[in-house]
Amino acid sequence: MKKKIEEKKLEDKVEKKAKSPRKQAEKKNVVEKIESKDRVVREKKESPVINLENSIFTLYQNQIVPHFLKKGVNRMAIPEIKKVCLHTCLGENFNDLKAIYNAANTLSAIACQKPVIVKVKGANALFKIKKGFPIGAKVTLRGRRMQNFLDRFIKFVSVMIRDFHGFPSTSFDGKGNYSFGLQDASVFKERLEESKVKFGLDINLIMTGKNDKMSYEVLKMMGFPFQS
Repeated sequence: MKKKIEEKKLEDKVEKKAKSPRKQAEKKNVVEKIESKDRVVREKKESPVINLENSIFTLYQNQIVPHFLKKGVNRMAIPEIKKVCLHTCLGENFNDLKAIYNAANTLSAIACQKPVIVKVKGANALFKIKKGFPIGAKVTLRGRRMQNFLDRFIKFVSVMIRDFHGFPSTSFDGKGNYSFGLQDASVFKERLEESKVKFGLDINLIMTGKNDKMSYEVLKMMGFPFQS
């Protein structure tokens, strides 16, 4: 009986502490802080709304597809951008973990999607690299985020590249996919993390068509800046 009475008294004390206005206010503040942080992260990750009237993918549906259909090309054979792959590696600065995670955060801001940290698959004594050591980051964009990224890149970012004369038209892989790189990712205004270490960005456009000439023509009609 005494043990039961003592247990009830302890339970009453715990309930009183939990119901006290001070404890409730502290819990409320903690919950509000967590919700505000989640809201900020969600706003950063969410892709901005695309203006469909001026989108290059609206141009693709309204002008590029009919252009190839008039030539007698099958609709399924017309190249279409399936996904965009972005990846970065710090190279000589692979020992700087802070720089690697800063680069990953910057890539997250650019792509509006959380990237994957790339880790070493096997140890290498020559470069003093251990297995599982992070060396870069990568992200794959599809759907709305892919459209938003390409819209921003073609219309705004490519114009900001210093001494830019267009991307080479010889970077197709023979299957209709196109790859190119940027020496400095700071051309993107979304770069948030300030770091002394500069890093580049490799971009791969994966397309459904298997014809380099048709893929080149589609990208050129979309406004992709090729060398003249």
